[in-house]
Amino acid sequence: MQSYIVVLALTCLFSSIYAASVKTQECGRVDEAQLKNGELITQPNEHPWIAKIEDDEGRLLCSAVLIDARHALTGAHCAHSPSVEIKNLILGDWNLGDETVNTNAEATQKVPIKKITVHPGYKLGEAQNDLAIIELKHEVVSTDFVQPICLPSAEDLKGDKASGDLALAGFARIGRHDPLGTRRIKVPFESLSSQECHEQFKQFPTELICGFAARSPLSGSALVEAVGNPKKFHLIGIAVVGFYSSEKRDLQGYISIPLQLDWIQKNISE
Repeated sequence: MQSYIVVLALTCLFSSIYAASVKTQECGRVDEAQLKNGELITQPNEHPWIAKIEDDEGRLLCSAVLIDARHALTGAHCAHSPSVEIKNLILGDWNLGDETVNTNAEATQKVPIKKITVHPGYKLGEAQNDLAIIELKHEVVSTDFVQPICLPSAEDLKGDKASGDLALAGFARIGRHDPLGTRRIKVPFESLSSQECHEQFKQFPTELICGFAARSPLSGSALVEAVGNPKKFHLIGIAVVGFYSSEKRDLQGYISIPLQLDWIQKNISE
């Protein structure tokens, strides 16, 4: 009887700890201390909408961005490869499966994918409309480590240049001997007019958001902005292309989420 009471007490304790980590579904949570700390590597619970797309051998292919409990966005080229079938979305994995980081084992959710909807205007090898919606088989559990980002309004991007205090959040392209390439990053983003980028690289579509950051993002990474009072993170763009400019800068192109809002909302509401 005494051992039963001990087991019951431990069960209640673990249940209460889990319940405390589960959050009411909300979007775009901002921690002001994290926002202003100037770090390149995120904390494990920072930018909790960033997901990973892996192949069957666990190699990281692309990032994705959770926009509600059942849907994420990524580049269409990430989901369009005939040689790789994407089966799961991995969320909460801050350090690429390194289980020596205790929070990873507790935080990570691997969710089966139900359907991928590629933008009807996408053409293989082109950056225009390079966007896909991932629908999950079941809802993610909202915790400190897994939460959706807010979608923007159509007014959040005016003209051909993104404005505001923007940041790249996701995973970087991994170079050789790169000590930072395995961890989720956040980097300030400096925007340029898309026309200026088109003049430097004629193949750059003027519909894309253009600019540069100190790190080159993996496709599907997020361009984000913290706005409002209280502040919430809004998704402004999805990384899809990069090129080396005539000014010897690594410029980046992002699908504009405000311009794609109608298509996104139509497809996630069906």
